[in-house]
Amino acid sequence: MNFMDNNHLIENISKEFSLNKITASILLERGYSSFDEINSFLYPSEENLSDPYELLGMNEAVLLIQEHFSKNSKILIYGDYDCDGVGAAAILYLAFEKAGVIPEVFLPNREEDGYGLKTESIKKMLHVCHPDLILTVDCGIQSIEEVKYLNKLGIDVIITDHHEPGTVLPDCICINPKIQNVHDELSGAGVAFMLIYAMLGKKEALNYVDICAVSTVSDLVPLLGNNRIIVSLGLKKINNENSKSGLSALIDSVMRKTDKNTIVKSSDIAYKIGPRINASGRITSASKSFNLLISKDFTEINHIIYDLETENKYRQELCISTIDNVRNMLIDYDLSTHRVIVLFNGNWEAGVVGIAASKIAEEFNKPTILLTKINDCVKGSCRSIKGINIFDMLKANSHFLIQYGGHEMAAGLSIDFNNINSFIESCDLYINQNFKPEIFKNRQDNQFILNDLSDVSVQLAKELSLLEPYGMNNRKPLFSLFVDALKFLPINSYPHIKYELSRNVKFIGFNKIDYLDLLKSDTKKLVKFSINLDSFRNREYASCDIFDISVVSYNFENNLLVYNDLVRYISPNSGEIFKNVFMPNDFFGRIILVWNYNNLVLAMEKYPNYILKYMKLNSNNTYNTILFSPNRDECFRYFSEIIIFDNPPKKYVDYLLNKYSNITIISSINLFQNKYCIDLNKSHLNMTYSFLSSYLPTIIDSHSEEYIFSYLVSKGLTISILMFKLCCLILLELGYINIDKNTLKWSLSHSSKKMEESLIYNRLKD
Repeated sequence: MNFMDNNHLIENISKEFSLNKITASILLERGYSSFDEINSFLYPSEENLSDPYELLGMNEAVLLIQEHFSKNSKILIYGDYDCDGVGAAAILYLAFEKAGVIPEVFLPNREEDGYGLKTESIKKMLHVCHPDLILTVDCGIQSIEEVKYLNKLGIDVIITDHHEPGTVLPDCICINPKIQNVHDELSGAGVAFMLIYAMLGKKEALNYVDICAVSTVSDLVPLLGNNRIIVSLGLKKINNENSKSGLSALIDSVMRKTDKNTIVKSSDIAYKIGPRINASGRITSASKSFNLLISKDFTEINHIIYDLETENKYRQELCISTIDNVRNMLIDYDLSTHRVIVLFNGNWEAGVVGIAASKIAEEFNKPTILLTKINDCVKGSCRSIKGINIFDMLKANSHFLIQYGGHEMAAGLSIDFNNINSFIESCDLYINQNFKPEIFKNRQDNQFILNDLSDVSVQLAKELSLLEPYGMNNRKPLFSLFVDALKFLPINSYPHIKYELSRNVKFIGFNKIDYLDLLKSDTKKLVKFSINLDSFRNREYASCDIFDISVVSYNFENNLLVYNDLVRYISPNSGEIFKNVFMPNDFFGRIILVWNYNNLVLAMEKYPNYILKYMKLNSNNTYNTILFSPNRDECFRYFSEIIIFDNPPKKYVDYLLNKYSNITIISSINLFQNKYCIDLNKSHLNMTYSFLSSYLPTIIDSHSEEYIFSYLVSKGLTISILMFKLCCLILLELGYINIDKNTLKWSLSHSSKKMEESLIYNRLKD
């Protein structure tokens, strides 16, 4: 978005709220233009919570619950095993307990019971207790037959849920914002919160807003309207250390071991707290997390936290293993043809396939469904990408499914094994008929284009913090800025880089060491980043996290291309071998490799609709791509065809032919070769080797070339970093040094080869 748009409105917002025009522009872009809208958004208040009785069924539900309270009836809360279901159950339990009624709670086991209200689970539960009233939380809206069964048994049922309803509702009282169009979407815990608000008042409901906030963030519902208010108030309660005992202890153990004043944000809930509460339901029993949220016994709380930490680490290991397995399976999956990724492995742990599906959908930018076997049934988790409603896709293909349910971006299903292939074909057809292929290009959220580096300030970072909490439908704002040369530096031995614009403004590029030379060059770049307000020793500063760097003009000096061009003369170990047998098409499966600008122009003319990348792909998306000056170790295993638009060294061609299939070398047309004006001679090589011989033995840890160069400069090395890197390439080629690819550990070795035997040296002299 350009800030010249809607200048008059931006000016008014800026003056009315004393905000930077950049912040005012973001508010306007997100649909907030009137005073009341902006004020409510920037300053979420309990006064703006919706009337809970606006929810259909609320009045009837409150009356029925009060009737059962007055009769001292047995009440059972039927929940779910995820963070939202556990949190919703805890909210109702604590509020009912305080009101003098101790309910029973049933949380299904993921593998034994599965998701939702199930007849078999009801029968199992009835052996333990025979309730007069069952209250579901975070489930039940499609449990038509189960409610009929309970009605026959004379058990009253209230469904509270937030998932997509079917065309017919269960024959009972149902509270679900999705059965009406006039109410904000809520999480399962949000519906439970509103029920307590209606029954016992707002003040009582706010006692549980911290639990509700954690559930709301973890369940990925839109952080707008009521959800934004709930999460804002919940975070305030957490940060004021006024949270429930178990939740507070968990947060302290995860985030406040070294600094008791650490501020908890929605991102911390999403990536640190929520996953630990979810861990028990994924690995063992969700009752552990439920007990954590309701317990006041610190001995019990500490035992549970220890168990959750252990289970979360095990969950992480299972996730890594599952994701690696999926990546390997996708080598033999026709990504050029399939618009949806659907894979089955009966050995995958049911509790982690949802997390793995989310990661794969992000990496490949395609809706992903991972299926595993639970007892005798095939069940799976679905995750989607921006623009494709996964629930609608399942609904359109429901004739292949036993059961399904969920949201726009996430869902679950069960299916007969024999229907999987037909289901995949039908889903592909659905996507092809309803979406253009361009939807699968890697798309980033809108970035706000800044005019100058001086636009970034601590004050802007402070204003942006008013937009928090961030989450679904209220993403952290992203910015882009056209820049020339910036004096980025490596961060110690890490593959990260930094640039200090001033004492109070810093740019950080995590794992962006490959872009160091580009950023320092005069070549025009578009740098994309987020802006955070951080503090160190009571001093606030703006920290800009770079997530992408793209080249604006590719006609830059050849010295930026020399390393990736010449490194091809060194034979890498082929490692894994990938033989892709699928065919590319007009949109997917083909990658063009180019090392020379003039060849790039020819390639762009020949393939005008391809994505253009520099050095790295940065994802596993197989949308047709031209990659300019690719890093030698870049992997192309998911592409069906690799076209080398160049005249590469034989060693490099042999390496590619051994590692991949479908290699095409275009050399029949008049292709160009880079010419370099680099006066590298024997003295440079001798100086580099002499310094490496003297100081490498003193460098214990693994380090990047940039770090080692800086270290040697501090010891007296006087050549440029480019000359140093080229000398290291030649020494590597001739066998005088070794660099372990996996550990980045440098070591010296013995060789008697002469400089004139180096293909790289001779290429520079051509």
